[in-house]
Amino acid sequence: MDDYINKILGNLNISFDKNKKTICIGYDNWIIGGVEKVLLTLMNHLVFDYNIIMILPELDNKKASFPIPDSIGVIHLNDSIAPYDELCVACCTRLKVDLFVGNANLNCKQLTIYKKLKEAGIKSIMLNHYFWLFPCWHEILYSKEIVTRNNCLQYPDAIACLTNVSSKICSLNANRTICVMPNPNFFEVQPSISYEERENVIVTVGRYDDRLKRLDKILKIFSQVHKEDKSIKLIVVGPVNYEEIFGKSLEQELIDLSLPVESVEFVGPQPDVSKYYKKARAFLFASEFEGFGLVLNEAACFGLPIVTSYFLGVEDLVEYDKNGYFYKEESDAKKHLLDILHDTEKWNEMSQYCNEKAKTFSKEFLIQRWKTLISLVLNNEDAESLFYENDLACEKQLTYLEYEGIIKEYEKIVEEASQRINRADAAQDFLSNSLEHERKLYSNPSFKHLIKVFIKKIFRIH
Repeated sequence: MDDYINKILGNLNISFDKNKKTICIGYDNWIIGGVEKVLLTLMNHLVFDYNIIMILPELDNKKASFPIPDSIGVIHLNDSIAPYDELCVACCTRLKVDLFVGNANLNCKQLTIYKKLKEAGIKSIMLNHYFWLFPCWHEILYSKEIVTRNNCLQYPDAIACLTNVSSKICSLNANRTICVMPNPNFFEVQPSISYEERENVIVTVGRYDDRLKRLDKILKIFSQVHKEDKSIKLIVVGPVNYEEIFGKSLEQELIDLSLPVESVEFVGPQPDVSKYYKKARAFLFASEFEGFGLVLNEAACFGLPIVTSYFLGVEDLVEYDKNGYFYKEESDAKKHLLDILHDTEKWNEMSQYCNEKAKTFSKEFLIQRWKTLISLVLNNEDAESLFYENDLACEKQLTYLEYEGIIKEYEKIVEEASQRINRADAAQDFLSNSLEHERKLYSNPSFKHLIKVFIKKIFRIH
């Protein structure tokens, strides 16, 4: 392993400033998009105050969403040489890393690093980019991750989640004070664009080749809106793979929903979505769940009132009847959209509040929040005890909907788990009965005779 470490560190093309402390960013994927944007934003600002390196598994650069700047040192590790956590800690130790920020907290190979970092005297922050209950929804696939994650919660010097809800649930799991660290905006808050300057358009932005983003619901909601007002159009921004996901072509879906082809425009992925935010008068979202919901803040930066499905954590981004609405029933979504589009005065009030709300997620504000957290962790043995006085911890009281949502999610998790257990038990009973039947059948003398005759015939043929 030492020879391998010497080789990869020898190829590290970055000069370290001895007057700066060193931060290592750990991640397990560089192909998705949203998390990469957040990490790049963070690293590009921290690089002025710290030496920044990034540790990733070996990956295909052709699939990388964003190039990593030359100012950031990148180490690719191959865990076929040695366990990933051992390689990672060895690199951090050799490079005299002061702080490790871990972002791959559903990856068992990387979760175990926190204990080893603690033993090596290297401080760490666990940053969770997903909703805290996400692995519980898929207990068959993620049971090992849940156990591994829970076992390591005692080791990081700080734990951060994106929303107040995730932070509250995490704090109950970890019995610790959790830092709330939202994602920053990637657009500046734009100058006001009036209702009259915009078109009678609803826009939606997302990875619509993912079923969880529920493009089918968006089209269904829009069909109800269009039935009431045929002057309204929908623009869908992002990749679409409708037939593979929902089992019918887009053309057929539009026919089934009585939507004219010209009423919906599919523009595909766009390098710059700002022109669509500037054109529209409302933003529609229907995702089943989100860790944060970056596009909601993007829309708000352009003064675009939001109508979104309710998911736990959405209330951090959308204040009901102020900068938008969240809904549970599609009929409510239709009503909210028509109210926004038909009431100019209401639209102006919401648009103005969108801008105000978006400012609370500005890059400048959240980068300073990160700098405060990093400084506390680097300079204090018990940084967590200082979170409240530095406004880093969750002080917001959860709403009734949030508490109700948490309870419902746990009920859903338990119900689905019990259904799987029941199916597994039924399958086990079936297999046991089948095995017992085979044993009885094989012990029957006449059956044994038939088998012997059959085998003799097979040998004769060959």
